[in-house]
Amino acid sequence: MKRVLPKFVPIPAAALILLLVSASCAQQEVKVPTPGEVIGRPPQLDYDDTSAKGQSTVTVAFPDHPELNCRIWCYEDKLGQPTSWKKDGEELILQHRSEQSANVNVITTFTPCPDGVSQVVVLEGDSEQATRVINQVNPCFQFRESAAFGEAPNGKLDYVDDFVARCFVFTDKGLTLLKDTQRVPCDMKPSKEAGDRFSKRANSDRPWIQSYSPAWDRFPGEGKEHVPGWSSARITYPIMGVISHDGKYLAAVAWPETWRMNQLWLCCVHPWPCLLTADYDPSTRKRVSRGKLYILPNDAGILLERFEKDFPNWRGLAERPTQWQ
Repeated sequence: MKRVLPKFVPIPAAALILLLVSASCAQQEVKVPTPGEVIGRPPQLDYDDTSAKGQSTVTVAFPDHPELNCRIWCYEDKLGQPTSWKKDGEELILQHRSEQSANVNVITTFTPCPDGVSQVVVLEGDSEQATRVINQVNPCFQFRESAAFGEAPNGKLDYVDDFVARCFVFTDKGLTLLKDTQRVPCDMKPSKEAGDRFSKRANSDRPWIQSYSPAWDRFPGEGKEHVPGWSSARITYPIMGVISHDGKYLAAVAWPETWRMNQLWLCCVHPWPCLLTADYDPSTRKRVSRGKLYILPNDAGILLERFEKDFPNWRGLAERPTQWQ
């Protein structure tokens, strides 16, 4: 049998070069940026005790995106200034003492992540009853100084039309801007000080502040048509955040153990962790609660994906009775 040799088909030089380049690329691992990692380097944390209100703040600064900075006030309640603080590598650790129980330590650890900052609150005491004296903490996540998330410079825009309109929660309709929720006027009593603005703004038909209740918890004032200061919109995830002016980024706070989330005066959001749902571990004499600040591209799907990954058992925590009453 006559052997037939394969025919040689000439390849144009340009096509040959393209073929060689394609083969070379196929052998290399092509790195595709993971959604959420495109913010750049993780944030840098620092401590600032210059607050005039006797509170302290943790500053969150993104080296590659200074416009995305945030301040976390710890805490807006009776814990006051920390008794001590330290940096352990990239982590920042605050220690508070409760005014109600000097024998209970409140230790808060902030850890920078590629997509934000995790916050772990540990209550340390001799007994569960002792730690139960502290039933919640009130961290304030403030974006007032953020060029991306804060109010327009010099108050050039109306606060409600500007900041409030960019804030969001998750309802049964998905990501929902606060401007698209029913907002109920508060019943704040006017201050005796001259020129009081706060009560007027809170009690107006376009209130500057508002609280949102979880769908899995009892609604405050249940049975009433309207509850002052509480929206009738129920949140389906323990997440509240704000979208940047240019629509490219979002900042969101998540905390499964919440009994309400609210948006307040100074371009800030509050997750109101209800620590009564945390379990006491007799072996360590501690109760632990976890939350997180996310800074991500403006994509609700990415945010929920990250949240579910970070808090896989969040629903079990959230839906236990909070006993906040």
